[in-house]
Amino acid sequence: MELGLNPMPELPSDEVAFQQELLAEMNTALDTILERRNRHFGAPWEGHKDSGQNLISLSSGALVLSMTAVQFVGSSGRHIEWRWLLFLAWSAFMITIVCGIIRFNWTGRAQAAPLLAENARAEILAEVKLLKSNPLLLQQIDEIVVRRLKEAVKPSDQAIEVLDNLTLVMLLLFTVGLLLLGVFAALNLP
Repeated sequence: MELGLNPMPELPSDEVAFQQELLAEMNTALDTILERRNRHFGAPWEGHKDSGQNLISLSSGALVLSMTAVQFVGSSGRHIEWRWLLFLAWSAFMITIVCGIIRFNWTGRAQAAPLLAENARAEILAEVKLLKSNPLLLQQIDEIVVRRLKEAVKPSDQAIEVLDNLTLVMLLLFTVGLLLLGVFAALNLP
């Protein structure tokens, strides 16, 4: 990972002045890293958020419309066959909606990555402050930053994985519900 640090500053004779200059440079580099991460983090979330909301809306609509249609067919005196397909479709739509609600809880955790990364700043700076001037200093700093940021965003990465799985389950259940509803409608057409 390239931090974007300026070339190694001239070593002042005073180690305290060197540490202050190094920490100031680290703060600037961390600002750049975190700003870049936050800027690229937002766009995918809009699509992720929209997909979950759309599946909830579509499942709710399919559920309500199919229930309404069955009431009209049932009130016309026609015998409805293969009702179990209808109940399976409704169950698939309801489970899709429940998964969507659960997804909302995980979304907050997944979107916490920028905040978690920003919270790692103090730990990174504290660890860098302990380093002494040496030829491998930039490599050591790079290793600290990468390790600390990975540790910091791990809970968010795990939540993203849960979100992805919930979205997949929602999509599959919605598709199954539509297929069952289609088969039910085809079997009960006049």
